Amino acid sequence: SLNLSTNELTLTFGEPVDPLSVNITRFIMLQSRGSNNSIQLSSATVTGPPSTILILVLSAVDANVIKLNGKLATSVNNTYLSLYSGAVSDTFRVPIASITSTSAIQACSFINDTASPKLISFEFTM
Repeated sequence: SLNLSTNELTLTFGEPVDPLSVNITRFIMLQSRGSNNSIQLSSATVTGPPSTILILVLSAVDANVIKLNGKLATSVNNTYLSLYSGAVSDTFRVPIASITSTSAIQACSFINDTASPKLISFEFTM
């Protein structure tokens, strides 16, 4: 599932995976299976013990790129994930097999961004 209010990508696996093994640059968000409209993720924070559920907190840069795309990740219907082999490994260091763009997995749930924008800084020139 993808929650754009908290920038969390929650993944469920068939066996426990090691959160320290995550290579976020091997994850690709897509508009649909086989779509050329895709975003390769670049940075995320992963915490917690080995588990079948992994929560990735996307970097602000990745979250903003997704939000600015406009055609990808605006609903569950256009939120898909593919990955390259080695994106994550199980607790015995066996890497996950790749999931190609034509076999991309559709999000099971989606929460749109409902957070208000925040002013980070400003300049005043006279």
